[in-house]
Amino acid sequence: MINGLNWVGVELEEKFVSLGNQNIDAWNARYSGKLPKWGTALIIQGDSRNFAEIVRGAGCCVSSPPFMIVLKAKMRILFAK
Repeated sequence: MINGLNWVGVELEEKFVSLGNQNIDAWNARYSGKLPKWGTALIIQGDSRNFAEIVRGAGCCVSSPPFMIVLKAKMRILFAK
């Protein structure tokens, strides 16, 4: 948000969706309108088994581990051949 990005996060656990959105609200209350660029953020509840549906229409998708670890392992296997 500090860099003017508009993003949506996806979390499985309802508890962490709520906590994350509370943190976003706190950041908005503190900084919105006080910095040259200010983006938006929202965390929604979702299951990675439906990930393609969740991110449909997104301009970009960034994931966190362990997904990158799996991707790196697959890349090593591909390039080892």
